[in-house]
Amino acid sequence: MVETAPDYIAMFNTADDYHELNAGAHRKPPKVLSAPSMVWHLAFWTNFQEVGRGRAQPVNPEWAPNKRPREINKALDGFVRQLWIGLEAKLGGPVDVTPRIDGVNLLFGSAYRQPLADDVKKQLTRRQNDIFASTNRVVSLQFVWQSLDVTIRFETQDEYFTMSAFVELDRLRSGKASDIGELNETVDRIKVYLNPSRPSAVSPGSGSGQPASPPQPVDDLIRDINRYSFHQFWRLFDDEVLSLGGAFRNDAIFQRVCADFRGLIASEQTVRFGDDRFFKFSGPPSWGAEAKQMLLPLIQHRVRADHTRYECAVNYMLDGRALYLSTLGPQLPGSADDERIPVEFIVYAHQWVDDRTVVNKWQLGRLVSQILQLGTFRLCALKDVKWLHNAGLELAALEEATQRARRAIARTETYETRAGQNAQATAAERNRTAMNEIAMAHKRLNNITGRFLRKTGSGPLFRIERSRYYVRQFEHNVKLLRILRLEGDQPYDQFIRRRLGPEFDSIDRLGVRYERATASIVSLDQNYLSITQNSLVERATKIDEDTNSIQSEIGLIQRGGEFILLTFLVPYYVSHLFVLIAGEEHWRGTTPMTIAVWLFFAGVALYRTFRGRLDAGFFWIAFTIMMVLSATSTIGLIVKLWEAPQQTAHDEEASRKTGAQESAPPAGQPLSLQGAGPATPAPEPLIVAPAVPAPDVSPQPQPSGESR
Repeated sequence: MVETAPDYIAMFNTADDYHELNAGAHRKPPKVLSAPSMVWHLAFWTNFQEVGRGRAQPVNPEWAPNKRPREINKALDGFVRQLWIGLEAKLGGPVDVTPRIDGVNLLFGSAYRQPLADDVKKQLTRRQNDIFASTNRVVSLQFVWQSLDVTIRFETQDEYFTMSAFVELDRLRSGKASDIGELNETVDRIKVYLNPSRPSAVSPGSGSGQPASPPQPVDDLIRDINRYSFHQFWRLFDDEVLSLGGAFRNDAIFQRVCADFRGLIASEQTVRFGDDRFFKFSGPPSWGAEAKQMLLPLIQHRVRADHTRYECAVNYMLDGRALYLSTLGPQLPGSADDERIPVEFIVYAHQWVDDRTVVNKWQLGRLVSQILQLGTFRLCALKDVKWLHNAGLELAALEEATQRARRAIARTETYETRAGQNAQATAAERNRTAMNEIAMAHKRLNNITGRFLRKTGSGPLFRIERSRYYVRQFEHNVKLLRILRLEGDQPYDQFIRRRLGPEFDSIDRLGVRYERATASIVSLDQNYLSITQNSLVERATKIDEDTNSIQSEIGLIQRGGEFILLTFLVPYYVSHLFVLIAGEEHWRGTTPMTIAVWLFFAGVALYRTFRGRLDAGFFWIAFTIMMVLSATSTIGLIVKLWEAPQQTAHDEEASRKTGAQESAPPAGQPLSLQGAGPATPAPEPLIVAPAVPAPDVSPQPQPSGESR
């Protein structure tokens, strides 16, 4: 960040992933390849069920189904670093390691300035760490071995990593191809074989500095060229170069080779095939027929006595400027168990025609890289294909189980009862049967997934999706080869479609079947859950109906009790309360008030009990009549109570007057001196009643204690 003024930042600033996004596509450049050269490409599985020899002990103590990316990078870095150290010690010169940024060599999980120095990955600058943390790059070692330019490239992918060795023979040092005598002799054999004027028997060895050997039959010459170019040379390379990796090459990730491609790259420097109509006048290519006739026997492994030979793919590439010939895989099972049968291929490219570049080194490197990548894709698409076939057979049984479960679920919706059972018992038994069938379907699916997982270390859907990815990548990238048919032979893309197309389609259809089976299981669960939910809803509805019925009965009892309470008990006690409050001597409207109270509470009881249950007009008419009668009785009672106090006062005054007249002395009688006090009444004469004879008392019978 450069600050030129306090107000702004010059050229703006970049995001943290700027270099990763912009430079990531350039971190896997193809090998700039020259012809003639030899190629050995190996691919190793990193996603595998890791066990020891004889399945006795796991290589990984944790019995992990596959190594983690950090463990893979650690094991791969250990091998690359040890190989780096061994090569510099053996060759006595430096080994170029890429990527190398500011003197730091970046491996996959570590970084070193020198092979014997300490790891400096924690001291990387931002630019160095930007490349080091990238997930899209390769690590290469370039050196000179036996006067040969050698490049070893390592590249990691999600499920595998690749190691590709390129040995270029285009530079003649000291007048010979290399310091390996047998290789030089084989080069001489190839030149003699490719000489158009060769006789039926040739004499190799003259160009290698050795005395000429007796003439050799063509078939034996072809067999010797094939044996050394595709087998013996790479065994020597492994013994003298790759063995320098030491004990690191014994790690489990180096013991699972899934692809082995070995090829020869040739050009007009080895042999020239002319075609002026194509190269000068843009006509259709025709030089491939002659090239096929000379190059195809080198990889066809023809046995005339048994009338056997490999079926090969032959076609033009780069719109006719290159020719591709390949066996596309092991085809003779009669070899020894410890002998690996690689894919053998030959690529012939016209690099120069009349001082004009037709296929440059970049194009040739891209072409070979794409061929190796496509071959790896087509093999990775078939990973665990045996177990996928077994899973496909087991899916048929799963479909039967799901069908039985559907029938069991359908029977739970019927209302027929079995003999000797009621409807509830029959429904419970059908529900148990449906649950058992669904559980059986789940068990079968789990068995398919679990068995595949134990055998392969990954699930079926993961493997199927990876296979689809590899097939899709193959189909897209094979178009970049710009293949043209060589009449009479199968092109590479058609060969793969014919041989492996059914397998690819079978894996894809298996994925569809597996997804459909999983969806079917989910559908079974949902159907049964919906049926169970419906039964629960029905049961809840029945409970609600029973509860509502009980509540309605309780409400009826409450309304009846309330009606009796308001109609009889409440008016009785209210009218009695009014009598106690007013007093019996002043209560003269007992009958009207009682009628008013009883009518009022009868109206309230009628309103409370039958509100909303009777006809509205009838109800309100009856209620109004009762309220009017109650009000009339109440008004009449109030009027009577108003008149009652005046009548009572008049009666009391008349009573006092009458009492005064009765207590006054008669006329002419003198007043007593004690007139002020009350007069003493004269004693009344004692009247003796005659004696009444005593009644004759005789014993009477006692009443019995028993009830009558």
